[in-house]
Order: sequence, then structure tokens, then C-alpha cells
Amino acid sequence: MSTIGVALMIMARESHVNTHLVAGAIIAGAYVGDRASPMSSSANLIATITSTKLYVNLKNIVITGWLPLLVAGIIYFYHLAIP
Repeated sequence: MSTIGVALMIMARESHVNTHLVAGAIIAGAYVGDRASPMSSSANLIATITSTKLYVNLKNIVITGWLPLLVAGIIYFYHLAIP
């Protein structure tokens, strides 16, 4: 988040894109990536604690997470496309 986030914020600022929306998208992406990555320590911890399979948990994350992702994408697109 800090390495790529800085570069994305610089590009957003120079492109006159709302930096608040870009920062929110970067932070939201980091949370989703931490939650839904098979290499994530939190996903592995949850699978270990609940005695379930990691990929079953990740499949359930995708099933329950597509709607919030779609809604957030529409909101970001609306605010970025219509200044």
C-alpha cells in the first residue's frame, strides 16, 4: 500500500483526479487483498482457527463479496467519471 499507493496518489494528483477517492480505493483494495489472498496471514489464521479449508473460505469470500465490490465500483466510477 505504501509503495504503489504513493505512486498512484502522485499520478492522481497530476491527473487532477480526486485524491480522496483514490486514497479510499487504495485502502479498500489493501483490505480486500489482505482478506482474500491465499498468502494472507489473516486468511490462513481464520482457516486454522475454524478448522476449515483455506480455499473453501476464499470461495465463500468471493460469493459474499461480489455485491459490495460491484456497488463500490459503481460509486467510484460515478464520482470519477462525473467531476
